[in-house]
Amino acid sequence: MDCYVRTAIVLGLLAVLSACTGGNRSDDQAGSSLTTPDPYADVIGANDKAMFEAEAAAAVAAADERPIEIFAEFDGATYGLVGDGRTDNTVMLQSLLAEPNRRVTIPPGDYVTGALTIPSNTILVLQPGVTLRDSGRLGEHQRLINILGENVRITGRGARVIADRGAYTTGEQRHGIFIYGAQHVLIEWLESSSHGGDGFYIGGDVGSPASDIVIKGCRADGNRRQGLSITSARRVWVIDCEFTQTQGTLPEFGIDIEPDLPGEVLDKLRLIRPRTWANRGGGIQIGLHDLRPTSEPVDIVVVDHWSLDESPRVHLHLDDSGQIPGRVLYDSE
Repeated sequence: MDCYVRTAIVLGLLAVLSACTGGNRSDDQAGSSLTTPDPYADVIGANDKAMFEAEAAAAVAAADERPIEIFAEFDGATYGLVGDGRTDNTVMLQSLLAEPNRRVTIPPGDYVTGALTIPSNTILVLQPGVTLRDSGRLGEHQRLINILGENVRITGRGARVIADRGAYTTGEQRHGIFIYGAQHVLIEWLESSSHGGDGFYIGGDVGSPASDIVIKGCRADGNRRQGLSITSARRVWVIDCEFTQTQGTLPEFGIDIEPDLPGEVLDKLRLIRPRTWANRGGGIQIGLHDLRPTSEPVDIVVVDHWSLDESPRVHLHLDDSGQIPGRVLYDSE
Protein backbone atom coordinates (compact mmCIF):
# COMPACT_ATOMS: atom_id res chain seq x y z
CA MET A 1 0.00 0.00 0.00
CA ASP A 2 1.51 3.32 -1.11
CA CYS A 3 0.72 6.40 0.93
CA TYR A 4 1.64 9.90 -0.17
CA VAL A 5 1.58 11.46 3.22
CA ARG A 6 0.18 14.84 4.02
CA THR A 7 0.62 14.40 7.78
CA ALA A 8 1.79 11.08 9.10
CA ILE A 9 1.11 10.32 12.74
CA VAL A 10 1.39 6.64 13.40
CA LEU A 11 0.67 5.21 16.82
CA GLY A 12 0.25 1.57 17.78
CA LEU A 13 -0.61 -0.24 14.55
CA LEU A 14 0.16 2.13 11.72
CA ALA A 15 -2.80 4.34 10.87
CA VAL A 16 -1.94 6.99 8.31
CA LEU A 17 -3.61 10.34 7.74
CA SER A 18 -2.88 10.49 4.04
CA ALA A 19 -4.01 9.97 0.51
CA CYS A 20 -3.28 6.35 -0.39
CA THR A 21 -3.23 4.38 -3.61
CA GLY A 22 -3.36 0.61 -3.66
CA GLY A 23 -0.40 -1.38 -4.90
CA ASN A 24 3.19 -0.42 -5.60
CA ARG A 25 4.46 2.25 -7.93
CA SER A 26 5.75 1.01 -11.23
CA ASP A 27 9.16 2.17 -12.42
CA ASP A 28 7.39 4.60 -14.74
CA GLN A 29 5.46 6.14 -11.84
CA ALA A 30 8.33 6.43 -9.37
CA GLY A 31 8.59 9.98 -8.11
CA SER A 32 6.69 11.47 -11.01
CA SER A 33 2.88 11.47 -11.12
CA LEU A 34 1.79 11.49 -7.48
CA THR A 35 2.59 14.38 -5.20
CA THR A 36 2.01 15.25 -1.58
CA PRO A 37 -0.63 17.93 -1.11
CA ASP A 38 0.16 21.22 0.55
CA PRO A 39 -0.05 22.91 2.94
CA TYR A 40 1.30 20.57 5.64
CA ALA A 41 -0.18 20.69 9.08
CA ASP A 42 2.06 20.81 12.13
CA VAL A 43 1.65 17.36 13.61
CA ILE A 44 4.35 17.54 16.28
CA GLY A 45 3.50 20.02 18.99
CA ALA A 46 5.95 22.70 20.07
CA ASN A 47 6.70 20.95 23.36
CA ASP A 48 7.39 17.63 21.68
CA LYS A 49 9.49 19.32 19.00
CA ALA A 50 11.59 20.98 21.68
CA MET A 51 11.94 17.62 23.41
CA PHE A 52 13.17 15.90 20.23
CA GLU A 53 15.61 18.71 19.50
CA ALA A 54 16.98 18.59 23.06
CA GLU A 55 17.30 14.82 22.75
CA ALA A 56 19.32 15.26 19.55
CA ALA A 57 21.60 17.85 21.13
CA ALA A 58 22.21 15.50 24.04
CA ALA A 59 23.02 12.66 21.62
CA VAL A 60 25.63 14.81 19.86
CA ALA A 61 27.18 15.86 23.16
CA ALA A 62 27.30 12.27 24.39
CA ALA A 63 28.88 11.06 21.14
CA ASP A 64 31.45 13.86 21.20
CA GLU A 65 32.34 13.23 24.82
CA ARG A 66 32.44 9.45 24.58
CA PRO A 67 36.00 8.43 25.45
CA ILE A 68 38.07 6.79 22.71
CA GLU A 69 41.35 5.36 23.91
CA ILE A 70 44.10 6.59 21.59
CA PHE A 71 47.51 4.89 21.63
CA ALA A 72 49.11 6.72 18.68
CA GLU A 73 48.65 9.86 16.59
CA PHE A 74 49.48 10.07 12.90
CA ASP A 75 49.73 13.15 10.70
CA GLY A 76 49.26 12.23 7.06
CA ALA A 77 51.48 15.15 6.04
CA THR A 78 54.53 13.17 7.17
CA TYR A 79 53.53 9.79 5.72
CA GLY A 80 53.92 10.24 2.00
CA LEU A 81 50.37 11.09 0.96
CA VAL A 82 50.16 12.76 -2.45
CA GLY A 83 47.15 15.04 -2.79
CA ASP A 84 47.41 15.86 -6.48
CA GLY A 85 44.08 14.32 -7.57
CA ARG A 86 45.88 11.67 -9.68
CA THR A 87 48.16 9.54 -7.51
CA ASP A 88 46.54 6.49 -5.91
CA ASN A 89 46.90 6.76 -2.12
CA THR A 90 44.97 3.60 -1.16
CA VAL A 91 47.93 1.71 0.32
CA MET A 92 49.20 4.64 2.37
CA LEU A 93 45.77 5.66 3.63
CA GLN A 94 44.91 2.11 4.66
CA SER A 95 48.27 1.79 6.42
CA LEU A 96 47.44 4.92 8.42
CA LEU A 97 44.11 3.28 9.30
CA ALA A 98 45.53 -0.23 9.74
CA GLU A 99 45.19 -0.46 13.53
CA PRO A 100 42.59 0.62 16.07
CA ASN A 101 43.19 3.23 18.76
CA ARG A 102 44.64 5.84 16.44
CA ARG A 103 44.00 9.49 15.76
CA VAL A 104 44.72 10.17 12.09
CA THR A 105 44.83 13.67 10.63
CA ILE A 106 44.71 14.17 6.85
CA PRO A 107 46.00 17.54 5.59
CA PRO A 108 44.40 19.47 2.71
CA GLY A 109 44.76 17.78 -0.65
CA ASP A 110 42.95 15.74 -3.29
CA TYR A 111 43.65 12.09 -2.47
CA VAL A 112 42.65 9.39 -4.92
CA THR A 113 41.82 6.13 -3.15
CA GLY A 114 40.13 2.79 -3.40
CA ALA A 115 38.06 1.16 -0.66
CA LEU A 116 39.13 1.93 2.92
CA THR A 117 38.07 0.42 6.24
CA ILE A 118 38.15 2.49 9.42
CA PRO A 119 38.82 0.26 12.46
CA SER A 120 37.28 0.55 15.91
CA ASN A 121 38.45 3.25 18.30
CA THR A 122 39.56 5.66 15.58
CA ILE A 123 39.39 9.42 15.35
CA LEU A 124 39.77 10.59 11.75
CA VAL A 125 40.27 14.31 11.23
CA LEU A 126 39.83 15.49 7.63
CA GLN A 127 41.07 19.04 7.53
CA PRO A 128 39.31 21.72 5.45
CA GLY A 129 40.23 21.25 1.82
CA VAL A 130 40.56 17.46 1.99
CA THR A 131 39.04 15.44 -0.84
CA LEU A 132 39.00 11.65 -0.66
CA ARG A 133 38.36 10.81 -4.31
CA ASP A 134 37.07 7.40 -5.43
CA SER A 135 39.61 5.93 -7.86
CA GLY A 136 36.77 4.70 -10.07
CA ARG A 137 37.78 1.07 -9.69
CA LEU A 138 35.36 -0.17 -7.02
CA GLY A 139 33.74 -3.53 -7.65
CA GLU A 140 29.96 -3.69 -7.94
CA HIS A 141 29.54 -4.44 -4.21
CA GLN A 142 32.48 -2.44 -2.84
CA ARG A 143 32.01 0.71 -0.80
CA LEU A 144 34.49 3.54 -0.51
CA ILE A 145 34.64 4.24 3.26
CA ASN A 146 33.63 1.27 5.45
CA ILE A 147 32.81 1.54 9.17
CA LEU A 148 32.11 -1.88 10.66
CA GLY A 149 33.32 -1.68 14.27
CA GLU A 150 32.71 0.66 17.18
CA ASN A 151 33.79 4.02 18.52
CA VAL A 152 34.57 5.85 15.28
CA ARG A 153 34.60 9.63 15.04
CA ILE A 154 35.07 11.54 11.79
CA THR A 155 35.35 15.31 11.63
CA GLY A 156 35.17 16.68 8.11
CA ARG A 157 34.29 20.36 8.09
CA GLY A 158 35.15 21.57 4.60
CA ALA A 159 36.10 18.03 3.49
CA ARG A 160 34.61 15.81 0.79
CA VAL A 161 34.33 12.12 -0.03
CA ILE A 162 33.46 12.05 -3.71
CA ALA A 163 33.33 9.92 -6.83
CA ASP A 164 33.00 10.46 -10.55
CA ARG A 165 29.48 9.47 -11.55
CA GLY A 166 30.73 8.81 -15.04
CA ALA A 167 32.80 5.90 -13.70
CA TYR A 168 29.74 3.99 -12.47
CA THR A 169 26.79 3.87 -14.84
CA THR A 170 25.40 0.56 -13.53
CA GLY A 171 24.86 -0.93 -10.07
CA GLU A 172 23.67 0.71 -6.85
CA GLN A 173 25.92 -0.51 -4.03
CA ARG A 174 29.03 1.65 -4.42
CA HIS A 175 28.24 3.83 -1.40
CA GLY A 176 30.40 6.68 -0.17
CA ILE A 177 30.13 6.13 3.61
CA PHE A 178 29.02 2.60 4.59
CA ILE A 179 28.12 2.09 8.26
CA TYR A 180 27.21 -1.55 8.78
CA GLY A 181 26.62 -3.21 12.13
CA ALA A 182 28.73 -0.47 13.69
CA GLN A 183 28.19 1.09 17.10
CA HIS A 184 28.89 4.56 18.46
CA VAL A 185 29.76 6.45 15.29
CA LEU A 186 29.87 10.24 15.00
CA ILE A 187 30.35 11.94 11.61
CA GLU A 188 30.28 15.73 11.46
CA TRP A 189 30.31 18.25 8.62
CA LEU A 190 31.37 15.82 5.88
CA GLU A 191 30.19 15.82 2.27
CA SER A 192 29.69 12.47 0.49
CA SER A 193 28.66 13.07 -3.11
CA SER A 194 28.43 11.68 -6.65
CA HIS A 195 28.72 8.03 -5.66
CA GLY A 196 27.48 5.03 -7.62
CA GLY A 197 25.13 4.10 -4.74
CA ASP A 198 24.26 6.15 -1.66
CA GLY A 199 26.09 9.06 -0.11
CA PHE A 200 25.58 7.52 3.35
CA TYR A 201 24.29 4.04 4.22
CA ILE A 202 23.38 2.83 7.73
CA GLY A 203 22.38 -0.80 8.29
CA GLY A 204 23.33 -4.22 9.61
CA ASP A 205 22.49 -7.90 9.58
CA VAL A 206 19.36 -9.20 11.30
CA GLY A 207 20.21 -9.22 15.01
CA SER A 208 23.14 -6.81 14.51
CA PRO A 209 21.75 -3.43 13.48
CA ALA A 210 23.91 -0.34 13.47
CA SER A 211 23.39 1.53 16.72
CA ASP A 212 24.12 4.88 18.33
CA ILE A 213 24.93 6.68 15.11
CA VAL A 214 25.08 10.49 14.84
CA ILE A 215 25.36 12.23 11.47
CA LYS A 216 25.51 15.99 11.90
CA GLY A 217 25.87 18.84 9.45
CA CYS A 218 26.65 16.53 6.54
CA ARG A 219 25.80 16.81 2.86
CA ALA A 220 25.16 14.35 0.04
CA ASP A 221 24.66 15.60 -3.51
CA GLY A 222 24.22 13.92 -6.87
CA ASN A 223 24.39 10.32 -5.71
CA ARG A 224 23.06 7.55 -7.93
CA ARG A 225 20.55 5.82 -5.61
CA GLN A 226 20.01 7.80 -2.37
CA GLY A 227 21.52 10.58 -0.35
CA LEU A 228 21.02 8.48 2.80
CA SER A 229 19.68 4.96 3.28
CA ILE A 230 18.78 3.45 6.65
CA THR A 231 17.86 -0.24 6.56
CA SER A 232 18.37 -1.57 10.10
CA ALA A 233 19.40 0.57 13.05
CA ARG A 234 18.78 1.64 16.62
CA ARG A 235 19.27 5.13 17.99
CA VAL A 236 20.20 7.15 14.94
CA TRP A 237 20.29 10.95 14.88
CA VAL A 238 20.59 12.76 11.57
CA ILE A 239 20.83 16.46 12.38
CA ASP A 240 20.99 19.50 10.10
CA CYS A 241 21.96 17.48 7.03
CA GLU A 242 21.25 18.13 3.34
CA PHE A 243 20.48 15.51 0.68
CA THR A 244 20.12 16.79 -2.86
CA GLN A 245 19.89 15.96 -6.58
CA THR A 246 19.78 12.17 -6.30
CA GLN A 247 19.23 10.49 -9.65
CA GLY A 248 20.35 7.42 -11.52
CA THR A 249 18.59 4.31 -10.20
CA LEU A 250 15.46 3.78 -8.08
CA PRO A 251 14.29 4.85 -5.56
CA GLU A 252 16.27 8.13 -6.01
CA PHE A 253 15.13 9.76 -2.75
CA GLY A 254 17.04 12.18 -0.62
CA ILE A 255 16.49 9.86 2.36
CA ASP A 256 15.20 6.29 2.17
CA ILE A 257 14.33 4.46 5.41
CA GLU A 258 13.63 0.97 4.15
CA PRO A 259 14.38 -2.42 5.75
CA ASP A 260 14.81 -5.40 3.45
CA LEU A 261 13.71 -8.15 5.86
CA PRO A 262 10.99 -8.54 8.53
CA GLY A 263 13.66 -9.07 11.21
CA GLU A 264 15.40 -5.75 10.63
CA VAL A 265 14.69 -2.87 13.00
CA LEU A 266 14.02 0.87 12.81
CA ASP A 267 14.19 1.86 16.45
CA LYS A 268 14.51 5.46 17.61
CA LEU A 269 15.43 7.07 14.30
CA ARG A 270 15.45 10.86 14.52
CA LEU A 271 15.76 13.18 11.52
CA ILE A 272 16.10 16.71 12.85
CA ARG A 273 15.82 19.58 10.37
CA PRO A 274 16.69 17.53 7.26
CA ARG A 275 16.88 19.46 3.99
CA THR A 276 16.09 17.74 0.71
CA TRP A 277 15.76 19.25 -2.74
CA ALA A 278 15.62 18.22 -6.38
CA ASN A 279 15.81 14.49 -5.70
CA ARG A 280 14.27 12.68 -8.65
CA GLY A 281 12.31 10.17 -6.53
CA GLY A 282 11.27 12.60 -3.81
CA GLY A 283 12.36 13.94 -0.45
CA ILE A 284 11.96 11.23 2.20
CA GLN A 285 10.71 7.69 1.69
CA ILE A 286 9.71 5.50 4.63
CA GLY A 287 9.31 2.08 3.06
CA LEU A 288 7.94 -0.42 5.56
CA HIS A 289 6.53 -2.89 3.04
CA ASP A 290 9.03 -5.66 3.94
CA LEU A 291 8.07 -5.55 7.63
CA ARG A 292 5.19 -7.58 9.05
CA PRO A 293 2.69 -7.17 11.91
CA THR A 294 5.05 -9.41 13.95
CA SER A 295 8.11 -7.22 13.30
CA GLU A 296 9.61 -5.13 16.07
CA PRO A 297 7.75 -1.81 16.38
CA VAL A 298 9.21 1.04 14.39
CA ASP A 299 9.97 4.42 15.96
CA ILE A 300 10.70 7.18 13.45
CA VAL A 301 10.47 10.93 14.01
CA VAL A 302 11.06 13.65 11.39
CA VAL A 303 11.17 17.23 12.68
CA ASP A 304 11.14 20.35 10.46
CA HIS A 305 11.72 18.73 7.08
CA TRP A 306 12.50 21.33 4.40
CA SER A 307 11.87 20.25 0.81
CA LEU A 308 12.10 22.00 -2.56
CA ASP A 309 11.67 21.04 -6.23
CA GLU A 310 10.78 17.39 -5.64
CA SER A 311 7.67 15.27 -5.40
CA PRO A 312 6.53 13.64 -3.22
CA ARG A 313 7.95 15.47 -0.24
CA VAL A 314 7.44 12.37 1.90
CA HIS A 315 6.21 8.91 0.91
CA LEU A 316 5.10 6.20 3.33
CA HIS A 317 4.87 2.67 1.93
CA LEU A 318 3.31 -0.06 4.09
CA ASP A 319 2.74 -3.74 3.44
CA ASP A 320 -0.62 -4.71 1.95
CA SER A 321 -2.17 -5.17 5.41
CA GLY A 322 -1.17 -1.70 6.55
CA GLN A 323 -0.68 -3.18 10.02
CA ILE A 324 2.93 -2.44 10.94
CA PRO A 325 3.49 -1.87 14.69
CA GLY A 326 5.06 1.32 15.98
CA ARG A 327 4.92 5.03 15.23
CA VAL A 328 6.03 7.50 12.60
CA LEU A 329 5.83 11.21 13.38
CA TYR A 330 6.43 13.64 10.55
CA ASP A 331 6.57 17.41 10.63
CA SER A 332 7.62 19.81 7.87
CA GLU A 333 9.13 23.26 8.17
